[in-house]
Amino acid sequence: GAGRRPDVIRPGQGWTSDGTEIQVALLAPGATGQEQAEALRAIGAEATRRDAGLPAARRPVRIGTLPAKVAFTDAYEKVAEELRRPMWGLLGLGGDDVAPVGVDFAGSSPTFVVAGPPGSGRSTALASLAVSLLASGTRLVVLTPRESPLRALNGHPGVRLLASPSPTAQELAAALRGDEPRVVLVDDADLLILPEIDQDLRALVESGRDRGIGVVAGVTGETMAGAMGWLSALKRHRRGLLLDPQSVMEGDILGVRLTQAQLRNRRPGRGLTVDPRSGEPINVQIPETPLD
Repeated sequence: GAGRRPDVIRPGQGWTSDGTEIQVALLAPGATGQEQAEALRAIGAEATRRDAGLPAARRPVRIGTLPAKVAFTDAYEKVAEELRRPMWGLLGLGGDDVAPVGVDFAGSSPTFVVAGPPGSGRSTALASLAVSLLASGTRLVVLTPRESPLRALNGHPGVRLLASPSPTAQELAAALRGDEPRVVLVDDADLLILPEIDQDLRALVESGRDRGIGVVAGVTGETMAGAMGWLSALKRHRRGLLLDPQSVMEGDILGVRLTQAQLRNRRPGRGLTVDPRSGEPINVQIPETPLD
């Protein structure tokens, strides 16, 4: 009661800030943290055994833990068969269920940005998209104005590589020729802010969906913050992946407001994107590069 003295409070008892007396319930006999943790594990094991036959829709939502590292083959094995189709590319594993997260270039907005400072894993994320797109029958046009792991794709029958720091409109048009589903990947897009092909790239960003062409660019967050030319058109779609964001302002690239907690939680190989189902930011673990 209200008149009880603090010196006679028994273990597990206390008061809330408004003066309400509470008693903490125990999961099993034994009041130590270790005993209660063991009781919780036992309850979980029993519930798993009891509900093994329930359909997935009737089971509680599981919240998984993102791995510190994941191999591309391990991540791709988790991709459902219906997603292994042209124009769908794998980013990594993410969300509460640690499931495959990808980009659907056949959707309403066939554009994507991979933004982050040098060394943050932009090329690795692009490599994951590239290899998974090729595996599902998508042709690629790859622009690498400086040395990039994506140049390892040169010679693949489904790839047209433009390694020049200043590709011409004629070279891009020749690489894009054909009717197959295709995606243009640009690594180090900072070097192609206002190139000769600026209008051609802008046209792909704005109307590539009508031609069955997707566009994805690796670029620094700083460049995207003040995007010019074709990159400004790309930014307006507000779709992408943030790697090692340096400020809450970079959330504007995705059309979301970042929190200080999200900035503090950044780590190598992990990015932030928006779940297309919920519209909420989710963490994604990027697979180790499949081009080594």
